[in-house]
Amino acid sequence: MRSVLLLALVALPGCIEVAAFACRPGTCDLDGRAGTCEPEGWCSYPDDACDSGRRFESRAPGALGGACVEPAVATTGSTGGGTTRMTDPTLSPTSSSTTSGRSEVSGSTSTNPPCDGHGCGWTKVESGPLHTCALDGNGAPWCWGVGASGELGIGSNATFRDCPAAPAGELVDQDLLSVGGHTCALGPEGLHCWGSNGARQVDWTMGQNQFLEPHPVDLSEYGTPTSLGVGIGATCVGIGNQLLCWGGGATEVDILDIPAPVVSVKVGDDHTCGLLDDDSLWCLGSDAQGQLGGGNGDQSNVPVSPDLNGQAALLLDVGARHTCAITDGDGPDARDVKCWGDNRALQAGGVVENQIDAPRDVSGNLVSGAWLDVAAGEVHSCAINEAGEVWCWGTNTYGQVDPHAEDFEQQLTAARIDLEPAIDAVDIAVATTITCALDRDARWWCWGCLEPWMVSESGECTVSPPTLFEPC
Repeated sequence: MRSVLLLALVALPGCIEVAAFACRPGTCDLDGRAGTCEPEGWCSYPDDACDSGRRFESRAPGALGGACVEPAVATTGSTGGGTTRMTDPTLSPTSSSTTSGRSEVSGSTSTNPPCDGHGCGWTKVESGPLHTCALDGNGAPWCWGVGASGELGIGSNATFRDCPAAPAGELVDQDLLSVGGHTCALGPEGLHCWGSNGARQVDWTMGQNQFLEPHPVDLSEYGTPTSLGVGIGATCVGIGNQLLCWGGGATEVDILDIPAPVVSVKVGDDHTCGLLDDDSLWCLGSDAQGQLGGGNGDQSNVPVSPDLNGQAALLLDVGARHTCAITDGDGPDARDVKCWGDNRALQAGGVVENQIDAPRDVSGNLVSGAWLDVAAGEVHSCAINEAGEVWCWGTNTYGQVDPHAEDFEQQLTAARIDLEPAIDAVDIAVATTITCALDRDARWWCWGCLEPWMVSESGECTVSPPTLFEPC
């Protein structure tokens, strides 16, 4: 078999108020921990200090936050996989819709009916370079942005959409979503992918150039995937102690044996990294910008384990040519955000270096804390903490770091972004010119250049403040 490394070288109408979609069965894995969706609508996680053996996540509202699950209800709920940022069912947003699928926040309570999960109650957001997708409360993917190769999955290769549309095929109950140059989702009926297939990155067995609708990918001879990563020209899944990847024009799957099950896999332009269930990280592929975090600057077909200074890895993301992780630090309230690799746009959090060869804490005021999520893009990165604060660093040419900046120069060090309207973020994703977040009310916000196709046409784009996205 060829090494996986070679593959990486290719190169709502009205549904705003959230009812009980804070969690659903199959969406309570976090940082590699299998959780339970409790009847109250919030995830709990194993804790031997509780009589029930489970404790509510700290983001649960009111007295539930961080409290032990009562033994009487300890046998209810469902465990399951798929990393999902939860939302607060006790809060109800106020908004008014526009026909474009974007909304402005108003000062009165919405008269729209409660969210039934269809096109609202967002649970996960993911971005590729030029398009963004999210899972709604029913686990259905919705996408917007550039769709010239079918990556939106709407049955056509429309140049772009400026509001979310649901891919054809009525996919629901998807546990995992990954967006790169194409799009994939994993659910009870297996893996579906759509978009460009020029490098056989959607389906290695088929030579057609693109898939305009979700296409089932047959992995039955290999087993059931539990992790999913999509890059530019490649797709990877974790199945047990193996990583399977395809793309690069090859007509077969590459299989790499891994020391432990792959909890999370992320694919960049030319490198791949995985988080294992023993809390270790490994990376392989190009190390031209130090993105492997422990290589020698050359291509590596053998997994490299980045030196995290004895800390356990909790969460991983990969940008085009850099890598970021959240590590356990000195405990849940003292986690660290580390990045390494390409830093020419300051996207890896260094102040002056063009590249960072080993994992290092991000520069600036990004001190140890209750960090919840990190997103690495092409030229900028962002992180959020349990207080819902958004911190970003890197290129700000189109307001993707800070849309309210006096000038749109690089953000030299990580800084808290004072967004207006304010966003209590629980999940974050970054594209080339855009940052998107889900808030505690399960609403979907994006800011920066919301028309990225304009950049390629004219080099110019209007900077937009945080804008509420709804299906059109």
